Amino acid sequence: MSNEQRSNTSIPPENWHSVRAEIANQYTRSILMINGAGSVALLAFLQAIWKTEPKLSRLVIMSLLILSLGVVSAGFSNWMRYETSRRYEAKTKFRRWWSFASNIVQILPLLCFAIAVCVLGFGALALLSTSKMP
Repeated sequence: MSNEQRSNTSIPPENWHSVRAEIANQYTRSILMINGAGSVALLAFLQAIWKTEPKLSRLVIMSLLILSLGVVSAGFSNWMRYETSRRYEAKTKFRRWWSFASNIVQILPLLCFAIAVCVLGFGALALLSTSKMP
């Protein structure tokens, strides 16, 4: 955000940091909720199909593992954000690396959710195309 854009906002300059921190906290909560709720839904679905649909069960388990990675990386993203901020304040040698790594860790949960949906969706479509309809 440029200085000109900042001067046109209704947020006073002394509150910019706290607003950014609150946005990051809300983002972390939402990606935890998305991946966590997806995992819970798939666990309930897995219970219903475990014995009757073994091929679909494998897809659900793969998607669960991917969503679990998303939950772990979502929890890890807050710590990475804190460490990156601390290293920028201390002007350490690898602060740009920490910033890059923090950005990756913050994007990873969204990618995990998208990949899990694709694995389950496309896998289920492939199973439908190979199964014989009554």
